[in-house]
Amino acid sequence: MNVNSPEEREIAKNCVAFCSALRRVEQQLRSEENSDAIIDGVLQAAAEFYGASRASIVEADWELGVGIITHEWCADGVEHQKDMLQYLAMEMFPRWKEALRTNQTVITANMHDLDGTFPDEADFFWNYGVGRILAAPFSKRINQGFLVVDDPTRRTDDAAFLLIASYAVVLELNEVKLQQSLDAASRRISGSGRAAYALPQGNAEAAQHDNRHDPQRDRSHTGLSASNQRTEKPSG
Repeated sequence: MNVNSPEEREIAKNCVAFCSALRRVEQQLRSEENSDAIIDGVLQAAAEFYGASRASIVEADWELGVGIITHEWCADGVEHQKDMLQYLAMEMFPRWKEALRTNQTVITANMHDLDGTFPDEADFFWNYGVGRILAAPFSKRINQGFLVVDDPTRRTDDAAFLLIASYAVVLELNEVKLQQSLDAASRRISGSGRAAYALPQGNAEAAQHDNRHDPQRDRSHTGLSASNQRTEKPSG
């Protein structure tokens, strides 16, 4: 490949970095079976590719109007925000809702660019020290949301790697939800089994109680037999 201009050299450099990052994450996670660990590994790869110190998964429930950070990776020394940013009011992020509907990335090189159009969103990110944002949507089966990189320092206008990473993430999120459903079903079946097992025990105890020796009952039965014998007419 003949690379002459600075632009061509930059494109070639990014292509090499793109392929190297994909190869590295595949090698690191090839034998990993835990879905949460895979998601964390993908987040780390995305953050490192874009020169960011934080990457996260925001799952959205537009019917309830909330967004929840379910996974987060941070570089050493960077404060985690997962526990602080639960149940985000999605009414502050109307352009994200449209981006999810149209499967478009969210790219903001400077939060000041949103001051006149989406001031609530700009204020939110400024309050948490985020000046740039890059996000890729995902939507598959019961999972929808964004893979978000805070304050990327390189390739800030190219979300290709983030889109590929989001596909891997949503597959693992589906696995997590499926396992949660299976665990819940197993607990219900286990509880039903214990209840069914307890019922014959109760019936057995009741039957045992009924079969205990009751002198009063025996006397009544004896008296009834004697009465029948007294009223019975002799034959012939």
